[in-house]
Amino acid sequence: MPSLNEEASVDATLNAVFASTRLPDEIVVADAFSKDRTRERIAAFAERGVPIRLIDNPGIFAGAGRNAAAQATHCDILLFLDFGNIVDPGWIEAMTQPFESGTVDAVGGLFIPFCENDFERCIAAIQYQEAILFARLPRAEQIARLPDKIRLGGLGSAVSRDCYTRIGGMPAWLRAGEDQLFGHKLLAAGARIAPALDARLFHHMRDTPGALYRQNLVYARGDGYTNTGQAHYGRTFALYAAILASLLALPWLPAGGIMAAALFGAYGYATGFRRLRRVHGTAFALRQLASIPLILLPKDIGTIAGYIQGRWGWLTRPQLRTDYHAYMQRPT
Repeated sequence: MPSLNEEASVDATLNAVFASTRLPDEIVVADAFSKDRTRERIAAFAERGVPIRLIDNPGIFAGAGRNAAAQATHCDILLFLDFGNIVDPGWIEAMTQPFESGTVDAVGGLFIPFCENDFERCIAAIQYQEAILFARLPRAEQIARLPDKIRLGGLGSAVSRDCYTRIGGMPAWLRAGEDQLFGHKLLAAGARIAPALDARLFHHMRDTPGALYRQNLVYARGDGYTNTGQAHYGRTFALYAAILASLLALPWLPAGGIMAAALFGAYGYATGFRRLRRVHGTAFALRQLASIPLILLPKDIGTIAGYIQGRWGWLTRPQLRTDYHAYMQRPT
């Protein structure tokens, strides 16, 4: 577990871990020199029956912390969990069970958005519609919809120690997106990845437009730094470029404002209202119409700004490209 100023989330996350049907053999927290009471709160769990080791993470970033924690343990299976997320009591048991076959290198579970108010429920539906709907499906349909090749995401994963060491761990030089790149590296290395459909992790939602903007800024910048996600970001750029062009054409094209409103309205319906309706029902979607632009605009502006920063860094900082290619081309 990497940590940095996580005082507010330590108790909830670790209480969930200690309520598990199968406890971990040990917990290793790599702390990036927190300035709040994170270390004190973690130390308060030392007498709960599972050894907890608190080590330093001089690399600061989460990937560096996960690597440091992995090097500090001798356990055969590594489970990665971030503070602020809550695991279901059966999460550890479900995540470790596939390794018993001896034919699995890594395991990924399901994640469910954790929401405390309607605004967060709107964010969850808009950003994580597919994850929410997949978790609701009957087991047989979930199995039928699994892709041939499973790529680990960043919200809770398990990897055998041998596999983690063999592919070089996570990229320690990325502030964000390191877990996504690690998932790409696992696929490139031909790792045997299994799903754990009973493993459920509850992921906290951002609670304000500003927090949502910062989240997407950081994540998109990480993708830009690693030259990934071009198709997804390209569609977002194209939409807002068309809206901006319509507004700039107002002096010569009076209908430009109508065109811009129509474009954003269609976009808001497809990625806002329709998703709210599918996840929470029509009545909820109608009540939350005003929340849709408050979510889409900061999310998309953060995404665009972050990806531009990341791509600029990719083009102007040779060390980024060197680190990326060295990581992806490391012998596996």
